Amino acid sequence: MDCATAAILQYGIGFHGGTQKASLQTGAEMTLERWILAISIVIVAGIQYGLVVYAIRDLNRRPTVRGNNKFAWSLLILAVPFVGALIYGISGPTSFLPRANRSVHHTVSTLDENDLI
Repeated sequence: MDCATAAILQYGIGFHGGTQKASLQTGAEMTLERWILAISIVIVAGIQYGLVVYAIRDLNRRPTVRGNNKFAWSLLILAVPFVGALIYGISGPTSFLPRANRSVHHTVSTLDENDLI
């Protein structure tokens, strides 16, 4: 059996007429395993992009990071999926972010004449 015959039998590739146009015959139905695989790929991609967006946003907001090199951290976050964002989250930040809308509670005490005695 030659290579072309093996490909026809294994992948269902047929040659039509005298031309060399190959058609791949596949089932159009989605099995349960394929649905689960497709959904899990979408979920993992969503988690990955969410981590990257969170890490880059956090990197931009912080005044300082470990190593004082934000460019290197951004390359690590973008170049290494999952692991770059996780490494940044664990070891990158060295400063605390100030809270923008933090209300300050001042207590005002009043003194009356009995408190002075």
